Amino acid sequence: MLVAAGGNGDRTQHSGRPGLEFTTSSPHRQLAATDVQAANDARRRQANDAVHSAVAYGFRANDRTIPYIATLLDSNGYWAGCGGSLIRPRLVVTAAHCVVDDNLKPQDVKAVYIGLVDWQTDTAQQFEYRRVVRVVRHRLYSPSTVAYDIALLVLNKPAKTKPVRMAPRNFKLNPRSDVLLSAGWGQTESAPDSNHLMVARLPFVSRKDCNDIMEHQLDDYAVPATSLCAGWSTDNEDTCAGDSGGPLVKKRSSGDLLVGIVSYGPSVQTCGGEANLGVYTSVIVMRPWIDAQIKALKV
Repeated sequence: MLVAAGGNGDRTQHSGRPGLEFTTSSPHRQLAATDVQAANDARRRQANDAVHSAVAYGFRANDRTIPYIATLLDSNGYWAGCGGSLIRPRLVVTAAHCVVDDNLKPQDVKAVYIGLVDWQTDTAQQFEYRRVVRVVRHRLYSPSTVAYDIALLVLNKPAKTKPVRMAPRNFKLNPRSDVLLSAGWGQTESAPDSNHLMVARLPFVSRKDCNDIMEHQLDDYAVPATSLCAGWSTDNEDTCAGDSGGPLVKKRSSGDLLVGIVSYGPSVQTCGGEANLGVYTSVIVMRPWIDAQIKALKV
């Protein structure tokens, strides 16, 4: 949702509105392009270049916390700075700003890992590698308003991992009681991004309260109708740079429900800071579009 650390190869995007920044990150990490195991071994040898843990003030995930999480890769096998969620065996949902730049030109997203937890210690047997054969972005996506920040990645063959269920169109979230989980390898309170998948616990925030807080930080700004908000009113956990496109889920005994996609926030300087909410594309609102694309793509 926010902004990535700078540096060579930085693919950080700033939205068309000053003050709003996406949460993509620089593609400096690599596990594999063709030979997963060899690249994984090479990644370990580069451990001295590694950074710490991810998601501001979050906790470390294990391979059962968010098993359906996707890691987007570029044509060189490097991390493309974004995440996603497996919603069908051959379909990953992510943020539109992860697949196009500020001018709506395609970004370099060519493959995904499904189920990667740790860039240093995971072996090829612990996650799945799939090529991206098609990218479908919502045609109404706007970098300036960040509305319709959603895209789908069609994979070359089905993943074996069980996809996450999507919240139905009539699903309701309660700002008084619903605490959601988000995950990523992005910026933490102490590092530009993470080797280990991190998870943040975030309370759902009503649209009115979210707009009140956002308007205080950004004059005359309203959260898009296609989005929802989550976060704390005091210093606490938050999604941050490098978490874009990743899942926002409601944990239930019957299984996780995907309710949102990490999109953006006011400033990378205050990830996890006081009254710094994250804005997520609402899977609930976008469910008709997703269902229509699934039918059209026959996946």
